[in-house]
Amino acid sequence: MGKGTKRAVLVGCNYPQTQFSLHGCINDVKTITDVILNFGFKVSAVNVLIDVPGSPVLPTGANILRLNIKTRSDADQNHDKESPLCSSSPLKKSLVLCSSSPPP
Repeated sequence: MGKGTKRAVLVGCNYPQTQFSLHGCINDVKTITDVILNFGFKVSAVNVLIDVPGSPVLPTGANILRLNIKTRSDADQNHDKESPLCSSSPLKKSLVLCSSSPPP
C-alpha cells in the first residue's frame, strides 16, 4: 500500500447464543487488524466492531453504516483523491471494509 491515508472498518459477528451462532469471525477481525497495522494503518484509523460482551460499540447495521459514512466523510474532508472500498469475507462469515487513499 502507498503512503496515503488508510482507514478501516472491521466487523466480526459470531451471533453468540443464537441459532445462527458462528465461530471464528472475531478471530478473523483480530487477525486482519494485526495484518493491516503492519501495512501502515494507524490504530486510531481502525474501527473494530465485534459482538462480545463489553464491546464499546456493537456491530449493528446502524453502527456499521455510521462508521462507513464517517470513514468516507473523513476521506472527503482530507481531500483524498481516491478512496477505494474493499470487502473480504472469508467463508462468508466476516466482513472487512477498508478505505485507503494515496497522498495528494
